[in-house]
Amino acid sequence: MKTKQKIKLVLSILFLLLCLYFAAIIVSYTNKIYPNLAISTDVLFKILPFVNLSVFSDILSLLGPLIFVIFVFRKKIIQKIPYYAAIIGIFYLIRSFFIYITPLANPFPLEKWGLNIFPVGGMFPSGHTGILFLMFLLVKEEVNSRYWKLTLLLFTILEGAFMIFSRGHYTLDILGALFVVYALHAFSKKDLQKRLQL
Repeated sequence: MKTKQKIKLVLSILFLLLCLYFAAIIVSYTNKIYPNLAISTDVLFKILPFVNLSVFSDILSLLGPLIFVIFVFRKKIIQKIPYYAAIIGIFYLIRSFFIYITPLANPFPLEKWGLNIFPVGGMFPSGHTGILFLMFLLVKEEVNSRYWKLTLLLFTILEGAFMIFSRGHYTLDILGALFVVYALHAFSKKDLQKRLQL
């Protein structure tokens, strides 16, 4: 790996870490300034029973990125890590913006969510669903990725379902994540890769 590529790699990973840190601060700040929001109406919440699948949701949120990292190293596309880190970081920045301007109450009725390892809060768009869908779209770009692609797509669908049954997100958050990620990916595929010279 050339020095220029190494610098790009380090800077992109630092950018991603800063974006994740910033997102955590925004979620915490928004929860602090809007502590008593009323839970919004969601038609699917009225139709579907509450089933606490939050642990499974968190497991998918850990397995999805792990599968994505294994895919990157197995396919020997390490040179694309700056692009992947940048687009994931940008997703979290966009999510932070929406969380701040559209504070929504967390509809989850229990004290503890899932494995209790992710910060709770920030509804629109769903970070759990969004990140899995983004990784699916990134894997889809590569050749010979059928099983990887299907696995991440299945994870995305299951994550959305788990979130709705568990009341971890509103339906709007799940659908919004899909639209935001699809638009971000479409834009980034043309522009961001060119700017990173990949």
